[in-house]
This record gives sequence, structure tokens and C-alpha cells, in this order.
Amino acid sequence: VAIMAPEVIIEPHPSLDDIIRIQQQAGPYEQSMWHQRGATKDSQNIWRSHEGHIVAPTSLLNILIIDAHGFDHCAKGEVVRKIKQQGYWSPYLYAMVSEFLSSCEICAKYNVRKGITAPIGHIPAPEGPFKHLVMDYVDMIKRVQGKRYMLVVVDRFSRWVEAVPSADEGAGTVWDPINNKPQAQSTAEKVNGILKSKINKICASTKLNWVDALPLALMSYRMQTNRITHLTPHEMLTGRPMPVPYSRGPYKGPPLEQLQMELRLYMKKLTAIHKAICVQEKKREPCEETETTSPVVPGDQVYLRVFRRKWHEPRREGPYKVTAATPTAIQVEGSNTWYHLNHCTRVPKPKVRESRHETTEQENQQVKDKEEQNGAKEIEQTNENNDSDNINNSISITGEPGLNGKQRRNSEETYSMYESDDKLDVLWETAQSNQWY
Repeated sequence: VAIMAPEVIIEPHPSLDDIIRIQQQAGPYEQSMWHQRGATKDSQNIWRSHEGHIVAPTSLLNILIIDAHGFDHCAKGEVVRKIKQQGYWSPYLYAMVSEFLSSCEICAKYNVRKGITAPIGHIPAPEGPFKHLVMDYVDMIKRVQGKRYMLVVVDRFSRWVEAVPSADEGAGTVWDPINNKPQAQSTAEKVNGILKSKINKICASTKLNWVDALPLALMSYRMQTNRITHLTPHEMLTGRPMPVPYSRGPYKGPPLEQLQMELRLYMKKLTAIHKAICVQEKKREPCEETETTSPVVPGDQVYLRVFRRKWHEPRREGPYKVTAATPTAIQVEGSNTWYHLNHCTRVPKPKVRESRHETTEQENQQVKDKEEQNGAKEIEQTNENNDSDNINNSISITGEPGLNGKQRRNSEETYSMYESDDKLDVLWETAQSNQWY
């Protein structure tokens, strides 16, 4: 690839004469930036940094970045190191390398990088049991008794779980609420993972199939303390622990009356805590602007994360056009699936070379306009100074305030010598009106 600048075509490794010509063709704004950053011209008329590196204009720097990035698409630090190792420097070096690498399509697909971060989804706190339910299907993969899927329904208030084996995941009336509210899946997905883990362990211990092991897993979950409520789902609904046939010895605890009194005090405190939490949850609700704002809007281009891939395949696929968006999820063209924003990456922006070239031209034009304005102001100031000098000289000829009689007579004689001068006529009338003599 040859390096191309206006009216100059040179090889990838330019000679000193080529560098001089490219530097001379750089705009005044760019050269002023070199000077501000400590660059000076050497004896060969070449701009160099304070460390002795050759200053690379933007037209040359773009090609150096492409060459240093190479076919292996190395990282930012390595690109900068290679350019400096070749003996070049620019005040735009780090910024242009960052811009170029962020616009590289291959790097965007294969590199490990942070994608779009979705805002935290929010659902209003439920006011009581079974006021707000979330549901989801779980694919158990292995079909047992004609059942392959498990419909899971979770009460957000008590965390009570109901799960039913199903032959398919068809019912659109069940699936639509989840599609229309993607952020509601988080609670159900957590329960899905816990239930599947319990079912796997029960199947491994008892040799039951997953359909027969499901009731045991549900009972185990309902009597398990929740890390958020610090109570079991059964306690949240009934106010007492789940009765289970634990083998216990003779009771040696407090009397029944004492336990009943402690239970009443416990329920009072629990009710007060519950009311306080409800007030805090209502105050924590985000404003309407936060609910409706999304970092991605329909029409944007994004890459989607690939979860199952081989070592030689890219980490992301695309680009895809966004057709619908919520604050936490999007739909893309050709698919009805909702994708979480954390699994998306924006498509790189246009190449930096074009934007930097346009910016440089604009900066140069601004410098030229500013120089023309400064030149016009200097000419205007010079004319004003000349007029002021003429007036002062005329005043010295015609007389000043405080002149004595002899000086005024001399001034009148001097004025009679310059009767043809219009400026002196005007000046003399002004002096008479101001009573200078």
C-alpha cells in the first residue's frame, strides 16, 4: 500500500524528502499543535519532537496505524509502540489509535471487550401474596411420559413456586407477558436454575425421573429460607414453618404460653418491618424518564454475542438492525427473540481517516478566517492611529488651550498659510467653538 497525500505518492517507508513535503502540506492549525507540544525544525527542515522523533502528519499517521495494526490486529499499546519504534510521533497518536481500533470490525467481533451495559430493570414491589406473578418455561431436554417442558410460576412477594410438566411451550397467553416485559424473567430464571439443580440431585439420589422428582423439589424449595426475605415461602404465606416429620426426642423447651406470646411479638415486629420495607420500595421506584430511556433505539446496528461457538469462530455475530427496544432488551430484524442489552455490542463507527481529514480541513479554514479578521482589525487600528496623529499635529499648529496673545497671533498667521486645507478649516471651527483662545 502506498501512502497518498495531496499531490504526493510515496512508498510505505518514506524518505526524508517525502516527509518534508508531507509536513509542509499540513495545515497551519496542525503545525501550531506541533509547536505547542514542543516540536521544532531541525537543520534539515524536518519537524521533530523533543525526543527526536519525526512528527507524522495525520495523512501519514493513518497509514502508519494501519501498518502497525497488521493482519493480527494487535492491541492499542502494541500499535503505539511499533509507531514510536519506527521513529514517529504525533500529538494525535493515542487518540487516533484508539479511534481506529474502536472502528475495526474484526476487533469488534473477536476481541474480549465490554459491550452495551443495560440499566438496572425495575418492577414495582408487590403489595401482597399472589399480586404479581412471573412465569417461564424450562426445557428439560429429556422427554418423560410425553413431558419435556416445565412451566414455572413464582409469586414475587412470598417466593412461592408452582411448577407443572408440559408437553410443549405453546400457550401464547402464557408466553406473551414475558415477551412484553423482558425484565420480569430475572426472578423466574433464578428459580429455574435452583429447581433444575434440586431435580438433578434428587434424580441422582433416588433414580426417579424428573417428572416424579418435581414435587419433592418444590417442597424442598418452599421450606428453604430465602436470602432476601430471610423467611421460607411457606412462612411468608402461613406464618409458620412447614410441618415435616422430623424425628425428635422428648420436648424440653419453654411452655406453650411463652411460645404463643413470643409468636405474637414476632408477628408484630414482622408486620412493622414489612410496612417499612414497602414504603422504601415505593420510594425507590425510578422516575418515568429512567423507565423509558434506552441506550439503543430502533434503527441502530448491533452485534450479538455468540454463546456456543468453536475456537476459530467470532465471539459476536452480525451486524443486525434493531427493530424494537426496551430499557433492558432489544429485538433485531428477522427474529422475534428478545436479547438482553448486556449481550449486545454497537457496530463500529466510520473509519477515523475520513473524520480526521475533514476535521483538519475545518480547523485550517478556521485559522485562515481568524488570520483575515486579525489582519482587518490591524488595518483599521492603523488608520485610526494615523487619523489621531493628524489631528494632534493640526492641534499643535492651530493652538492649544492656555495660549498667550503672542502665541495666538502666531497661530492665526499659521492658519492663514493653510486656508486651502479643509481639515484645518474644520479644526479651526472646532477650536473657536471650544474657546481655546
